[in-house]
Amino acid sequence: VTGCFDQGEKQNDVGALTLYGNVDIREVQLAFQDAGRILRLGVDEGDRVKKGQEVARLDPVRFQLEADRLGGEATAQGQLLDRLKSGSRPQDIEKTRAAVVAARANLKEAELYLARKQTLLQTNRISQQEIDSAKARVATLAATLKTAEEEQSLALEGPRKEDIAAAEATLIALQSAKELAEQRLADTRLLAPADGLIRNRILEPGA
Repeated sequence: VTGCFDQGEKQNDVGALTLYGNVDIREVQLAFQDAGRILRLGVDEGDRVKKGQEVARLDPVRFQLEADRLGGEATAQGQLLDRLKSGSRPQDIEKTRAAVVAARANLKEAELYLARKQTLLQTNRISQQEIDSAKARVATLAATLKTAEEEQSLALEGPRKEDIAAAEATLIALQSAKELAEQRLADTRLLAPADGLIRNRILEPGA
């Protein structure tokens, strides 16, 4: 309250004080940051509220689910990044080495089998279809060996810097999205920005 006391005005009541001036009232229209179904309204018209008091809340289920999903993805991406930075484990290298040895042995066996079949073909003791089948098996096992050798090479070299950088960028993006989802979850609580009086309540729970 701002004003002044007029000493020239007679006072009819002993002890009465007359002030002239303006009373400034700040009016705030409260609203949620996101759309959603109102779960609860904790105030009625005429209620007094304190700063920081919850006056309403949106149903938080979908916001919580989104925050949980992004949190899980960020955790998984962080674990992947750690594995990339750690490089190939000795167990992984040994596994790829064993796969190469097995693929070579299988290919060698298939090549010997094809050679025997080709010998039998010369004496008309086997059909061309069996020869073709044996050749196809040799080709398949040769491709398997090539794949195993490439995997062994990658394990020995370890992850490339480009792969690590890409994993780091993905992790940063997921963490940012997670923080935004957590903020949206927090915003399902509508808080009074200051002490005040509720003048109007235009929505009801379920709206």
